[in-house]
This record gives sequence, C-alpha cells and structure tokens, in this order.
Amino acid sequence: MLLRLEKSLFLILLFSIPFQTRVFLWSAGAIEGFNEWQSAFLYGTDILVLILFSLLIMRVGVISLFHAAARSFREIYPRSLTKNDSGYSLRSETVPSGKTFFYSLRGFLSSVAPSRLRRNKLIIPTLILGLLMFFAFLSIFSAPYAGVGVYRVLKLAEFIGLFFYTIYILKKIKFEHAAFAFVLGGIFQAIIGVTQFFTQRSLGLKLLGESPLAAGRSEVAEFVAFGSRFMRAYGTFPSPNVLAAYLALAILFLILWHVDRKSITQKEKIFSWQAIILISFTLLLTFSRAPIAVFSWVFVFLLVNFARRPMRRYIKKLFAVLTPLFAGVLTMTVMFWPEIYSRIFTTFAEGDFALKERVFFNNLSFQIISDNLRGIGIGNYTLFLREQFWGLRDSLYQPVHNIFLLNFAELGILGGGMFLLFCLYTMFLGFKMVKNIPSSENIIIFTAFLFVIVSGFFDHFYMTLQQGMLMFWVITAMLYNKIGLTKT
Repeated sequence: MLLRLEKSLFLILLFSIPFQTRVFLWSAGAIEGFNEWQSAFLYGTDILVLILFSLLIMRVGVISLFHAAARSFREIYPRSLTKNDSGYSLRSETVPSGKTFFYSLRGFLSSVAPSRLRRNKLIIPTLILGLLMFFAFLSIFSAPYAGVGVYRVLKLAEFIGLFFYTIYILKKIKFEHAAFAFVLGGIFQAIIGVTQFFTQRSLGLKLLGESPLAAGRSEVAEFVAFGSRFMRAYGTFPSPNVLAAYLALAILFLILWHVDRKSITQKEKIFSWQAIILISFTLLLTFSRAPIAVFSWVFVFLLVNFARRPMRRYIKKLFAVLTPLFAGVLTMTVMFWPEIYSRIFTTFAEGDFALKERVFFNNLSFQIISDNLRGIGIGNYTLFLREQFWGLRDSLYQPVHNIFLLNFAELGILGGGMFLLFCLYTMFLGFKMVKNIPSSENIIIFTAFLFVIVSGFFDHFYMTLQQGMLMFWVITAMLYNKIGLTKT
C-alpha cells in the first residue's frame, strides 16, 4: 500500500517539476527589498520530496536498513559477526576501528540501489558527491552571507538525496510511466505557454507559481521584430529559457514513450502526433536560442545512434513520431518567419545585448575564481558581486550563465572540481552504456543528460532555480538507473 502511494507521488513529482508554488521563508537582508538570490523558500515540490523520503523510511524501516548493513558486514568480514539472541554482535578485534559508519553507508546503498548498480557503478559517484557536499559545507565559512550558504547546502543535500532516491524508485516503476508523467507535464506547460504568447500576458495561475507577465512590463523577457515587441512564452517557469529546456526534455520523453512501446494503438499514435506538434510549437515560442540550438545538436546525436545497425528496427516508429515534429517546426517557421529571422540573425550582431551580457558574466567569473581559489561561498555569487563590483545596473547582478563556472566560483577549485568530475564520470559511463547496449531507452536518456550538461554551459538555472535543479538531478538519476541495469 505504501509502495503504491510512493510510486504515485513520485510520478506526481515529475509532473509538478514546472510548478513554482512556494512560500517565502526569510531573506539575508543584504539588499533592500525582495531579491531572489538572497532569499529562502519552501516549495511545494520540496514537500513532495520530503513526503517521499518519509514514506521510504516508513516502508523500509530503520531496523531493516540496519539489518541490511549487518548483512553487508557479514559479506565483507564474515568472521567479524556473530549471531546471538539479541541479534548480531561485532568482534572488535576483527573490525577496523572507525569504519562502522562507512559499512553502514554501504549497507544502506546495498538496500536501495539496483543489484548491478551497487556492485561498482555507484561507489565512485557516491564518494564524489560526498566530497562535493563536504566542500560546499566548507564554503559556508568563506561566505559573506553564511545564512544563504546554509540554505543552499541544505538544498544541495535534498537534491543529492533525491538523486539516490530516484535511482531506487525507478527500479519499481515502469520507465514508460515516468516518461509519460514528464510528457503530460510538457503538454500542460505547452498549453499555458501558447496561451500566454497569443494573449501577451499571464493567465493568473498564481497558485502554480506563474509570474505576473505582460508585454512591455519591466523584467519580462521580450524580443523585438521589425518594430514590434513580443513577450516570449513562460509557462509556470520564471524564465522562457527554463521552459524551453523542460519542453526539449518532454519531446525526448515523448519519443521514448512512443518508440519503446511494443504495440501502439491508433489513438495513441494520434496523441503522440498532437502532443509533439504542440510541445515543439511552444518550444519555438520561447525564442530561447541556446536551449533550441543545444536541442538541435543533441537531436542529431540521437538520430545518428538510431541509425546504427542494432537500432534500425526502431526507425519506422521513430520517423512516425518525428514527421509531425518536422511539420510543426516548418509550420512555425512559416508563420513567424520575420520574428525567427530577427531572433536568429541578431545572435552574433554587434549590438546583441544577451550575448554581450553572457560574455561579461563569464569574464567576471574568471576574475572571481582566480582571486578566490577557496570559493566565495555557496549561494553567495550575486551578493559577492554587489560588494565587489558596485555601481552596475541592478538586473546585471545575477549568477554567471554557466553551471561549471558558478560552482568553481562559489565552491572553490576543489568543490567545483568535484562537480565537474561527477559530470565527466557520468558522461563516461553514459557513452560506454550507449556504445555497448544501444537500446532506445539508453540512447534517449543519455541524450537527455547530454542536453542538460551542454545547455548548462549557457545558463545557470540547473544550479540556482528549483525547477532547474529538479531537472538536473532527476535526469542524472535516470541515467544512473539505466547504467546500473545494463552490463557495460
């Protein structure tokens, strides 16, 4: 009963990733008035995550976890355990002192990780993430605003916990169900985004965290095309770029859901066609250049892998769902060609502000990293900017648009290096998995991970915003679940 509830709530969490519903907790007070980067919030998705953790403990039980740890002790040191009326007891002379905690950790991982994954593929990531948490905690002591640092460390611990939990729970959920939950979320956001674009205002969905939007309003993302200003689609996200990333992932999961089914009815085919047209149409309405460009690149990677000999049996199904995608993109291009032309061909224009802004932030982050090798403190990037580089326009005080530079700046060389090492090791395992076991699920999940990593070079939301962090850690956990269930 509890497991059924747990699985249902996890699927609801996947659907709820875009919702920005939250309660303000406190502010560091470094800046007068409200500021996103100095504030702490309790999100609705945080509550869902905590409920899932609680259900796991209730269902598995603390005692069962200790018994799993005891079994692990006996596997490693068979002579170090004796069984008596009160349970298991350890012989102090055979158990190395100071290592009980690590054996308990191994026992816990053995109880929740898929059998093949726990043998050799989760040990290194666990150690790397443990060091990442350690350096994140140390960075608090060098942070100008320690309260923000503590909040961000707690958030990092929450999402690393969600990472391990997702690996575990996906062992008990059909992957097509998880993919479909993501697809439904994409459809819902696409409907909201299309409506926002054509009405050029928000829809009043404050309960879901929709931002107050209107064309011409300050801080609302717009683009100019031939003398007219257009508000870009937001969904319930705080930025069109985050919506674009989510919709790109939704398209990949829709392809997975469609291609991986053994048999598909005519109604399901029509559903897939309509969904992919709607989602791709809305993706273009975000006019987010970096996510769309990265998605186009990883999409080519996906097609190349499906063209390999073992995957050719899926080609017919793949192109059956891709035909409406190409048709939707072509229709969108014809309908909004002046706007698309203006948006694309101003990317590298001398006066393009967005490009100049990113170059400026990147150069600034390099200077911060070189001057602060131990880091400026997790969550303190924008507050540090205000203290060290005062006098800039208020909207320029935001995190650097690169998740790797941001981690190096905040956590220092060692902490940023741990994050980079984790991503590189995950990518190595993913490439190895796709090369050796080229299944449709493996290829598409690894393509989704590639999209997250590459798009992370052009924005910061995977490390700074709730929805982005959920996407990063859930997608990465999905990849590790697939790595653990295949012999690579």
